[in-house]
Amino acid sequence: MDHFEMVEKLRQVANVSYEEAKDALEKSNWDLLDAMVSLEKDGKIKKDAGYQEEFKTKTEEESKNEEKEARTARQKEAVNGFFQGIGRFIQAGNEIFLDIRYKGEPFVSLPLTVLVLLAILISPILPMILIAALISLFFNVRYTLTDRRREADKHKSANEIFKGKEDHKED
Repeated sequence: MDHFEMVEKLRQVANVSYEEAKDALEKSNWDLLDAMVSLEKDGKIKKDAGYQEEFKTKTEEESKNEEKEARTARQKEAVNGFFQGIGRFIQAGNEIFLDIRYKGEPFVSLPLTVLVLLAILISPILPMILIAALISLFFNVRYTLTDRRREADKHKSANEIFKGKEDHKED
């Protein structure tokens, strides 16, 4: 590095004039570090002014960017988790069926997801449909929930309730 470049570098880092930078370098036999120390001792620059400020600014900007990236990543994870949860819920609803039998013969088998969508679409008349379903229990119509994932009846409590109605009717 030639003398002019050294003066320019010291001037930028120490935020002093060309003359002050040149004088400090000449006093220190053109050693940049000694020139910085000399300027600090003379009170022309604050200790660590140039390098610390430059480093601090970069660090603050980097930390802001890192925080923003981390926040964005957390938001993406939350959205992905939400949609994955909905997907699992819909998949489970598609594998659990409401089987309707009339006089022991299969009549209709509907996935729970379809029933939920129908309930949402026909919500104004849903109470009437539920009442009709309860009345139909007295006319040999039976309802069971079947989990097709394992072919085992995981909803025994609901089936026992409907079965109890059937046993009660036979008495």
